[in-house]
Amino acid sequence: MDKKARFSLFTLSLTVLISSSLGLTGCAISPAPDADLSSTQLAGGYISLNRVAPPIASPSTLLGFMPDASSEKDTPWLKLRLRDNTLLLMKGDAVVEQSKIEGSLALEPGIYSLQHKQRSPLWYAGDEYFTLRGLSVPTVGDKERYRRGALGDFALFVDSDASIHSAPIWTQEVGGLRIDDEKMKKIYYALDVGAKIQVTP
Repeated sequence: MDKKARFSLFTLSLTVLISSSLGLTGCAISPAPDADLSSTQLAGGYISLNRVAPPIASPSTLLGFMPDASSEKDTPWLKLRLRDNTLLLMKGDAVVEQSKIEGSLALEPGIYSLQHKQRSPLWYAGDEYFTLRGLSVPTVGDKERYRRGALGDFALFVDSDASIHSAPIWTQEVGGLRIDDEKMKKIYYALDVGAKIQVTP
């Protein structure tokens, strides 16, 4: 063969590929000769090597299925600035959408992740919701406590007590952060569960 032969090693899971140039001047496949130190078994036959392969750690070694570091630059995430009540939809370092927010979240500055997102979300009403309205208080977990519409059409949950939503109005009962419905819709569909949420002072 005129071109250099290459040696490839696959794991059974097919998740890693190691490929390294052997720097061979030639090779030949024979039916099944007696194995010797100058031959490597391949698919029922043997491939005769004219030269010894360099170590796998050579500069020419390639690893397949490695993550693309550049993909992080294209991953949407959220930045919440507490100082001016602003929510930013980011893509890398670029601002995609900027929204003013109402309300507050009981979150310390730091890095969080999106735990859950819900279309037409349900809101769980506490005891106060019923007592303020002169209604009998349902037992904990009763279906009467789950109210649709209080969080609007879209909601993101940083945890079970911290939501970002598009409620028609913000109230102390519902809490969380409220932003405009159209902007919330854009953020909702841009983010995947697990997306980074950065809270800054």
